[in-house]
Amino acid sequence: MILTSNTPTNNWDEFFTGDDTLLCTLDRLFDRASVFVMKGASFRGAELEIFAVETTPMAIKATS
Repeated sequence: MILTSNTPTNNWDEFFTGDDTLLCTLDRLFDRASVFVMKGASFRGAELEIFAVETTPMAIKATS
């Protein structure tokens, strides 16, 4: 099983709060795990094209 995160494990408590089942699961996963910490620039989204769309409010006259 491979788990990836862009947040260090010592900061995971910000996201996993109040759920003892999840914390126990993570504890079992890390019990005999090999943890590889990779640092450097991320290449995810390097070729991502970003498009912005702007909308303007429009008044529509209701007909009855």
